[in-house]
Amino acid sequence: MSGIFSLPFVLFGLSAIPVLVAIYLLRNRFRLHTVSSLMLWEQQTRVHQQGKFISRIQTPLLFFLELLVLLMLVLAAAGPLMRTAKDTRHFVFVLDDSYSMLADDNGIIARDEAVKEIEELLDESGRFSARFISAGSTPQLIAESLGTWSQVNALLGRWRCMSASADMARAVNLALELAGKDSHILVVTDHKPDTLPGQGRLEWWAFGRPLANVAFINATRKSFDLKQRCFLEIANLSVSSMTRKLTIESLKDSELVMQRLLEFEPKTTNRIFFEPEDNSAGLRAYFTNDSLAIDNEVILLPEINKIVRVQIAVEDKLLAGAVKLAVDASKHSQSSSIEPHLIITDAPLSLPSVYDSWTFRIINKPNASAFLGPFIMNRSHPLTQGLSLDGVIWSASDVNNFSGVPVVAAGNVPLLMDRETLNGQHHVSINLTPEFSTLFQSPNWPILFWNLIEWRKTFLPGPLVPNVSLGAMVSVSLDTQMEQLTLKAPDGQSGSLAVNAKTVSFQPQIPGLYELTDKGQSMYQFAVNPLSKSESDLSRAQTGKWGRWQQAELFWWEYRPVDWFLLLIALSLLTAHRFVTAAQQRGGA
Repeated sequence: MSGIFSLPFVLFGLSAIPVLVAIYLLRNRFRLHTVSSLMLWEQQTRVHQQGKFISRIQTPLLFFLELLVLLMLVLAAAGPLMRTAKDTRHFVFVLDDSYSMLADDNGIIARDEAVKEIEELLDESGRFSARFISAGSTPQLIAESLGTWSQVNALLGRWRCMSASADMARAVNLALELAGKDSHILVVTDHKPDTLPGQGRLEWWAFGRPLANVAFINATRKSFDLKQRCFLEIANLSVSSMTRKLTIESLKDSELVMQRLLEFEPKTTNRIFFEPEDNSAGLRAYFTNDSLAIDNEVILLPEINKIVRVQIAVEDKLLAGAVKLAVDASKHSQSSSIEPHLIITDAPLSLPSVYDSWTFRIINKPNASAFLGPFIMNRSHPLTQGLSLDGVIWSASDVNNFSGVPVVAAGNVPLLMDRETLNGQHHVSINLTPEFSTLFQSPNWPILFWNLIEWRKTFLPGPLVPNVSLGAMVSVSLDTQMEQLTLKAPDGQSGSLAVNAKTVSFQPQIPGLYELTDKGQSMYQFAVNPLSKSESDLSRAQTGKWGRWQQAELFWWEYRPVDWFLLLIALSLLTAHRFVTAAQQRGGA
């Protein structure tokens, strides 16, 4: 019970107790005596009524009843609160899921220290209800209404801290929305908050330590002509000089490809370029472990060379030459009329013989009008990436048989349209009269076809890129429609992925080598690498606690007022007092 000493003026109510005692000591109660005359008693009665003498209290029961009534009234006026064993404390925990929480300082890991502190907090809280929010690149609620330590411990055992970033601001906002007025919010991380919280519902606990660290912050592998080139960027994120031995091995047979001793000045970066002899072999680059082991290794798989087969069926000679030059400028295209992925034509549109073929139809009509750019463009469409049509003269006819979504338009005249079919094909139409247009002479013409071929390439079977950063989405296109595929993760766990429109998409949760299989047969591999410079930089890590939950007596939603109970006792005592008084009067009568 609390509240009396937080309201000291209520103690003045206790001053009524000495007054009550004085009343009983300085008054006298008389018994009824029958006498013949009051003449001899008048002087004696006057003396006793004036309270000249202190007499023994003759009615102690009434005195103690009245004393207890005063005590109950004083306690009730203090507004006491009581937290019983049946009350439940509510918590919302925000867990930093970024991989900087795995930094190791001679066996002291921020995540493990946080688990211990959470256990102590919940153990001291008695009965509790806990919600947990994972603060990764996209914060999400991962558990709610956990009421036992075994449940919480099982959840914390799955707290792997493998995200490439932690959006703490969004995670805290989500916690504030879920918490309501009756919950404590605890943020668990490894760094100091940007804005220090005050006294209220939120506390910020950090368990990080500023440690030296060397990390991979960039790793790419690209095809150039018949060769592949690899690029590695390794940063020393500490304020002291470092030395690391870099080793690069082949994934085929663990054959050594390169070994080099790297020396780093404080806060500097080493960049390494090399060409592997075997273009088909995956590579593993690593160096000796330090404070953060997760960013000391990357895997580079060979780039998948997707080639778009393009059939050019354009009768207009001016258009045919311009189209061929633009298509040949792309290194991912190949002229072919055998099962083409893309058909470019100026003939009337008909259904392509190949089910998966896309079409690009050029509508060349007479009586065209010339329009001067800039034009209205849908900048979110893949075909408009990098286009700048300012000053371009675009001649087009006012046709009404266009179908699809406008991509480029001059007022209400459509210039470029895109229509998607139910099976995922795209049929693009361009309204263009070449004799009166300068579009061919501008860089926008090859850019347009580059975008078209790159867009079509993304739908060819296989992953768009075989090497992705941790936290990025992976999308894999398939050549046939399937219901589901099996994904094998680097930790050996396998799971099913649903296929939608011959495409499967997912976000890898841990770094390493993934394998996509169908009925046990390997289809595609891709590598996921942790390449976040901000997470690998441990110099800003700190240990401390900021913010303060309000004192328990102010958390009225966790405590129950008991003044009503004290008033009920006082009322009962007054009732008893009335019965005792009445009984004495009847006895005296």
